[in-house]
Amino acid sequence: MEPVAVLDLGTNSIKLLVAREEGGRLVPLLDRQEIVRLGDGLTSTGVFSPEAMERGLGAVRVLAKQARDLGARRIAAVGTMGFRTARNGEAFAARLLAEVGVEVRVLPGEEEARLAFRAASSRLGIPGPRVVFDTGGGSTEFILGSPEGISLRRSLPLGALFLHDRFLAGEDPVSLSSCEAACRAAREGLAEAAELIAQARPLGPVLVGVGGTVTTLVSVALGLTAYDPDRVTGFSLEAREVRRQIDLYRSLKVEERKALPGLHPKRAEIVLAGACIVEAVLDAFDAPALVASDRGLRYGVLEALLAGERI
Repeated sequence: MEPVAVLDLGTNSIKLLVAREEGGRLVPLLDRQEIVRLGDGLTSTGVFSPEAMERGLGAVRVLAKQARDLGARRIAAVGTMGFRTARNGEAFAARLLAEVGVEVRVLPGEEEARLAFRAASSRLGIPGPRVVFDTGGGSTEFILGSPEGISLRRSLPLGALFLHDRFLAGEDPVSLSSCEAACRAAREGLAEAAELIAQARPLGPVLVGVGGTVTTLVSVALGLTAYDPDRVTGFSLEAREVRRQIDLYRSLKVEERKALPGLHPKRAEIVLAGACIVEAVLDAFDAPALVASDRGLRYGVLEALLAGERI
C-alpha cells in the first residue's frame, strides 16, 4: 500500500506523520514536528500574526515535500484550536492551499477529541474505563470511554500557549505569584469538563495523557537525550513529578531550561504553563499518576483514513 501522510496544524506545533499499512499494522515511515507557535499573540489579537503565518507556511512547505518524497500522494491536513479561534484562520488555510497545495480541514473540537481517543487507545491495551486528555497549545480535549466506545467528550479552550500568553509572558524567571495564578487558572478552566469529571471519577478510570506537553514532561522525567517514543508510551507520570517540574521550571530562566535533558529548546518557554494544566487534570480526577501515550491526533486521523472514513 502506498504511504499516506497527515499534517496536524496545532496552535504551537505542526506535526507530520507518514505511514503505510502492512498486514493490518500501521508502519510509520516518518514522524516529526516543527514548533512554530502559530498561535503567538492569538489570545490578545484574535488573529494569526503575519510572522506566525510565515513560519507556518515555511514549516508546511518543508514537511509536505518530505511526505511527497516518501511517496505520499495524499496529504490530509487538519487544523485545531488555533484555526477554530483565529478570525483569519480561513484566509490562512486558503494560502496554504494556494501556495503549498495542502488543503486544511478545521476539525470541530468534538471530532478532535474522538480522533485523539482512538489514537491513544490503540496501543496501550487498557482493558477498562479510561479518560484520554490531549493538551495542546490552544485547547485540551477530554474523552471518557472504554474498549466498547466513547461515553462523553469535551473540548476546552485551555492550552499551554494560551495560558502562557495570559499569565507568564514577559517574566524570566517566572515569579511565584504568576506561576500560582497560571496554575489556578488551569484548575478553573476545567469547569467546563465538570460533567465528564463527575461521571468518570466513580469508575476509577485510567488517566491517559497525550500531546506535546505530556510527552515533554515524560522526556524530562526520564532525562532523555534523544526522544524515544517507545520509552514515553506507557510511562507512568506521577503527580509529584509534575509538581517537581513546575517548581524547577519556575526557578529557571528560559535559556537555562533549554539545557535540561528531555526538553526541546523550542518548548522551553511554554512548558511551565503546560505543566500547570497537567497538574490541574491530575488533581481534578484525584489521580496519583497518568499513563503517557506518544500517539496523538495525527495517528487517529491516519487510522480513520485507512479505515475508509472521511476526514
